[in-house]
Amino acid sequence: MKTGLRLAALAGVLLLFGSCTRLVRIPAEDWGAVTPDVRVRVTLVDGEQFQLSRPWFGTEALHGFVRRQVPLDGEPERVGAARRPTFSTDSVAVPLDSIDAIEVNDASWGAPVLVGLAAVGATIAIIAANGEDRRRPAAEPRPSTPFPSCPFLYSWDGSAWTLDSETFSGAVTRGLQRSDLDNLEHLRAVEGVYRLRLANERPETQYTDAVGVVVVDHPTGTEVFPDARGAYHGLQRASAPLRAHGLRGADVRAAVEERDGIWWEGDDLASVEGADPGELRDGMILTFDHPAAERGLLAVHAINTPLAPFALRQFLDAQGDDLVSWYRKVDRDPDERARVRRWIHREAMLLVSIWKDGMWELQDALMDVGPNLPKTQVATLDLRGVTGSEVRVRIESARGLWAVDEVRLGRETDAGLEVRELSPRRATGRDGRDVTAEIASSDSRYHMATRGDVVHLEFAAPDPPPTGTSRTVLARTSGFYHLHTDHWGRTAHPDVADRMLDEPGYAARYVLERLRHVP
Repeated sequence: MKTGLRLAALAGVLLLFGSCTRLVRIPAEDWGAVTPDVRVRVTLVDGEQFQLSRPWFGTEALHGFVRRQVPLDGEPERVGAARRPTFSTDSVAVPLDSIDAIEVNDASWGAPVLVGLAAVGATIAIIAANGEDRRRPAAEPRPSTPFPSCPFLYSWDGSAWTLDSETFSGAVTRGLQRSDLDNLEHLRAVEGVYRLRLANERPETQYTDAVGVVVVDHPTGTEVFPDARGAYHGLQRASAPLRAHGLRGADVRAAVEERDGIWWEGDDLASVEGADPGELRDGMILTFDHPAAERGLLAVHAINTPLAPFALRQFLDAQGDDLVSWYRKVDRDPDERARVRRWIHREAMLLVSIWKDGMWELQDALMDVGPNLPKTQVATLDLRGVTGSEVRVRIESARGLWAVDEVRLGRETDAGLEVRELSPRRATGRDGRDVTAEIASSDSRYHMATRGDVVHLEFAAPDPPPTGTSRTVLARTSGFYHLHTDHWGRTAHPDVADRMLDEPGYAARYVLERLRHVP
């Protein structure tokens, strides 16, 4: 640690925690989740300790303020009076690699110790108490006033940066880390280089494990889209539905036959009046021409509504003061992690089934994509055993969580696909630091970013595709993030949280009741 950065050079008596204080050591992987409204005790690798107020983490250093006593040498003696020390407050930056431990008082300050999940005040302002304000997304929403979300990935097209991906949405703790594959519709090679910008624009701490680029050259007429598992698929002969009806009978074909900014949103959750569990689900049944293949791909262009982050907030509020403990349990307990993933699959994902042998057969599920940017995903369908010239498809989720712009069915193909996976040749943080090693591969070596941090990435673009061939470029990302929220002092309701996780439909019913009480 350089002398100029050592806090010992402040030359003062640092005020340490009293012996009566109960301290909790914060694991290194959670350092970025410490809120600025607490004080922490920092222990350096050489054993030095000091107290830091208003802490916040940058990508390279822990920032904050220390209070030190100003030396009295040189001050005039005052006869008959005690000499009272004076103090000053200094801003410091402590390199992360010089820190051995960070501890915090777990109770006495009456302030949050760690950030939790999903502070969704923006959502509450948008969803009216009576449920009449139904947000209809524009054709291509942009996060001018974004909802609580996740990292944003911008593409350079030679003249401007354009938001192209809202990545690993919903991965709100390390145990829920996920990998994403997103089409980059605006990325163009400029002088043989692809340029991306990874930006943290939200009050959260983001942990990015990897950012890569997947280049797929394919026959013109074939499209390439990702599935929920982060794999790419070639889609051919995709067609709009012949018929499409909501689960309660409304004709919705005009809303989903093409990507035109006219969205199917289903029925308002707030309009539910009875106790029928079926009223808490929504979706549509679509009929397509059979693509004459054993394996089909259903391409869905969709976005999450503001109700999705609001619903997550209700679950997290139910954790109360136990939120951090639950957070850590998900990170470390495989059974709890599997339990949460089952809940997400059942209540939040867009489930895709086909009509086969006189019944609906579940085929696939599409991951949540976030409320700021729509995304096209494909669901794989096993069409063996589907007789006749038509295929019936059902998509559904908890009511009010999704808006859908387009749905098409085609056949899957891997013919003529040439795929190259690119790692960044350079990744530079906002402060000019080289972070390529942190972000080049998925190895649990994370690039940590707080609000305002930006990483510029460069990739060597392959030569242009040959004549008669088209190119699709996708971003492959992996990571998680912690949303900043204040859960301190809230009463935990583990019975509510358990029912939401384990009882089908209860989460939607509980969210409905909370929605009706939004001030």
